[in-house]
Amino acid sequence: MKRLMRGDVDQVKRIFPVYFVASLSLFDALRPSVLPEAPHLAESELHLASAPVIDLLDLSGYARLFSEYHQDAQLWQPIGSLWEKYVHGNNGALNRLAAIISLGSIPFHLPHRGILRTNWQIAVQRHIRQGTGGGEPEDFLFGGRKVNHPSALVRYFVRSDFTDGVDIIVGDFFFKVPGGELLSWGQRRPQDFQDALEQDQEGDGEE
Repeated sequence: MKRLMRGDVDQVKRIFPVYFVASLSLFDALRPSVLPEAPHLAESELHLASAPVIDLLDLSGYARLFSEYHQDAQLWQPIGSLWEKYVHGNNGALNRLAAIISLGSIPFHLPHRGILRTNWQIAVQRHIRQGTGGGEPEDFLFGGRKVNHPSALVRYFVRSDFTDGVDIIVGDFFFKVPGGELLSWGQRRPQDFQDALEQDQEGDGEE
């Protein structure tokens, strides 16, 4: 995460491909080869197996965000290329990812490794808010934040208290892949995400 925050392209190019393959392989290793007959046990085992991929998706979304923040497409390019090859080179890849994301948010279950991802979200939000002047709301009652940055994605993230990396990778990447708009992404709402970005772009153009 610190390398993404710094915009360290060389380190991201070196580390991320290994992490990408390891995370997907760990999901395959953890998921049960034979599902338990009890539905709640099967759900719990798949929920546990999904955690490494959810982590990967979360960091991928933050890579997209930091490429916009640093205005450096090279930070996202190697990661976007990995996902492009995965999605277009594996039959049913989008459906599989949508199912994994849904498994990561089971009602009445705490997300496995959820505390770690929450800490990532807090750290990223603090870092970007400090760097864009969006640290304090302009309006005490309505919470509007003045954000000094040319990217609609960065401005939206600063103004949102709950958006994380998974929201970003789903809403700004997978949703745009043909067929992605037809899938259910669990609790994620990529259409709302896209609508919010468009509204932010329109609002910025009016100022």
